[in-house]
Amino acid sequence: MYSVQKPKQTTFMYGPDVYDKLILKNHLLYKINENVDFSFINETCEKLYCSNKGGPVTNTPEMMLRSAVVQYLYDYSDRQMEYESQVNIMVKWFIGLNLEDNAYDHSALGYFRDKLGNDKWNEVFYHILNQIQNAGFSKGDTQYIDATHVIANIAIPSTIGILRQGITEVLKSLKKVDRRLYKDLGGKNNL
Repeated sequence: MYSVQKPKQTTFMYGPDVYDKLILKNHLLYKINENVDFSFINETCEKLYCSNKGGPVTNTPEMMLRSAVVQYLYDYSDRQMEYESQVNIMVKWFIGLNLEDNAYDHSALGYFRDKLGNDKWNEVFYHILNQIQNAGFSKGDTQYIDATHVIANIAIPSTIGILRQGITEVLKSLKKVDRRLYKDLGGKNNL
């Protein structure tokens, strides 16, 4: 018989040093953080926030823009981004949350985009993407998207499918009019 070792209580001190031990220096988000300047967004958005009403801004413009970059790079929805900013240490560090902080609600991302407006949002976002491209973290090649309209197979019934539908409808009507003929033609087995 063996004895089960009791878990030892550990002391975990939160602070700026904790991320030094947890984040990967070769991770894309780390490299972007080292080479791209996000600070301009706070000044750009200064007039969008009232300085003498309400509480302090917790979801800063820089945090929201950094979140948008993560969303773009990993193709996250707003809800996926909320989840990743809660559980993914690299994402949490990149967007500027402390390890013990809760993530923002996914609606904060849409609120920020709406607050900026479409034109300003595109200007700011593409400014960051250009910095990322110039730092060598994405290809500057022109990308093409095939926007050809494609109809799913389900939308175009085959000839046999159309015939089956027709036979089914005829048999349903025949069942109401002549049950004997309905049974002679296979009835329920053909529906």
